[in-house]
Amino acid sequence: MRYIDKSNRYAEFDEYVNNDSPEVWNEFKTDIKLKLHQHLWREQQGLCIYCQQEVPEKKQTEYKISSHIEHIRPRSQYVHLTCCYKNLSVSCEVFFAKRRS
Repeated sequence: MRYIDKSNRYAEFDEYVNNDSPEVWNEFKTDIKLKLHQHLWREQQGLCIYCQQEVPEKKQTEYKISSHIEHIRPRSQYVHLTCCYKNLSVSCEVFFAKRRS
């Protein structure tokens, strides 16, 4: 895994987390997740955090692409890091599938 500079945080996500966010990640607003995905994608220069393969940019919520927002430290074990910006990255579905199995 290569180093990603996480100093350029996504302000709208931080504001949402501090003011409106639900307790459960799956209940986050879709538009917030989309914008966060786009921000992380740019931050990673369009590459998967694990395999460094190109990941297509997500342009709209209906557009299903083979990537998602990855919690580097799993939510199930690190609940307190669920909304931690430094724990979030974009990964391709290949690594997501491997991690889940």
